[in-house]
Amino acid sequence: MKSVRWAALFSLSLLLGTGCAASLVGKAAPDFQLPNYKNQPVRLSDYQGKSVVLTFYYADS
Repeated sequence: MKSVRWAALFSLSLLLGTGCAASLVGKAAPDFQLPNYKNQPVRLSDYQGKSVVLTFYYADS
């Protein structure tokens, strides 16, 4: 159930945040932290100077 709420919150933030996306073009992304597949924290700043692709998926634990 927690995963479903997280997915819904993320989807809602994408829908509401699309109006602000144009103001960020050409600027550095804000630093943030998310858990990886091993549930260890990973920060965007850990990959400074590299290309980063985020993939979100539902994993039934």
